[in-house]
Amino acid sequence: AVAEGEDTATALRERLGEKESELELREKELQALQTESEGLQRQIQEVRKKFAGAEEEVAAAKLEVEAVQRQRADVATELLAVKERESAAVTAAHEGLVQKEAA
Repeated sequence: AVAEGEDTATALRERLGEKESELELREKELQALQTESEGLQRQIQEVRKKFAGAEEEVAAAKLEVEAVQRQRADVATELLAVKERESAAVTAAHEGLVQKEAA
């Protein structure tokens, strides 16, 4: 009975040793996963920073486009005003010629 108890105790110690080894392995795996997770988190933060920078560049480009469009509209308005003055000058000159011929 004593020998049987010792065999059982030895078997239990061996099983405990196996479980401890398995636990150590799992802890190392967990630590490796945590390290990998931290690396991925850093990469995500870098991508977010780059994305935020790109968003700022896009916003600045949109403002530039809006400014150019306003300038284009201003130039078109000026061109129209010049054409109207030119047309008025041609009309006035024509009327002047017509009055001269009539006189």
